[in-house]
This record gives sequence, C-alpha cells and structure tokens, in this order.
Amino acid sequence: MNLHTNECDSNPCQNNGTCYDLIDDYNCTCVPGYEGKNCENQTNECDSNPCQNNGTCYDLTDDYNCTCVPGYEGKNCENQTNECDSNPCQNNGTCYDLTDDYNCTCVPGYEGKNCENQTNECDSNPCQNNGTCYDLTDDYNCTCVPGYEGKNCENRKLFP
Repeated sequence: MNLHTNECDSNPCQNNGTCYDLIDDYNCTCVPGYEGKNCENQTNECDSNPCQNNGTCYDLTDDYNCTCVPGYEGKNCENQTNECDSNPCQNNGTCYDLTDDYNCTCVPGYEGKNCENQTNECDSNPCQNNGTCYDLTDDYNCTCVPGYEGKNCENRKLFP
C-alpha cells in the first residue's frame, strides 16, 4: 500500500506563496518581492543597481526607490533636470541648462545671475573733465561743463 503524502499540507510556502505538490517534494511559486525554496527571502530590487547617475537605491517590498543627486530626476535618476524650465532669466535673458545649474546670457543693459540688475554705464566714470553722467538703458549720456564737448566731454572746445 502506497500512500501519497501531500507535501503542501504543512503549508511550507511563506509570504502568500502558492504550493504545488510533487512526488515526495513540493514547489513554491512566490509572489513578487519574495524568493527562495519557501518564499522566505525578500528579493532585493537594488541588487540590479537600477539607480543611474550616482543615485542611491532603497529596497522596498517588490519595488525600490531611487534618491537622485542634484541635477537628476526620474524613477532611475535617468533624466537630467532642466533648471531652465522655471525661466530663471529675467529681462529677456537667455537660459542655458547645465548639470545642476544654469547660466543666463543677459541682453545689453542687464547683468547678474538672473539678469535681474540693470547695468549702470556711469559706474565706469566715462565722462571726463567734470562732465555729469546720466545712465540710460545700455547707454549713458554726458553733460559737459562749458568749454568741453564730445561723447565723454573729452574734447576742449575751440573758441573762434
């Protein structure tokens, strides 16, 4: 008399694994996130190094999470962040995306990280011979004292 023992009667499969009875053995089919003869081991989804560009992987149950370094984003840190998306350049400046940074090229008359400052062309003291400088957008105007003329009051007037 040969009695077959159902190896699955003892519920050997852990973590909701499904048991299949074989002759003198059993086989567990594990749910995602578990592995091993009895589905006793949680799989480590970080073993495959899914995080790119120096991202840090954190293992979860049947999943993982990447923490990206600045300048990268996406499930696997596969996308470079475009810092120009927020339109940081003011006053018609042009934005150029860099890794974890951006650079603004300002139109004439503006300066600063975001082209936020109007340049003062009088800062360089272009007016000579006690001329008075008036700042304009991307230009300046000198008012000369009597006896001088020219863009920068550099020429002495010749009196007839």
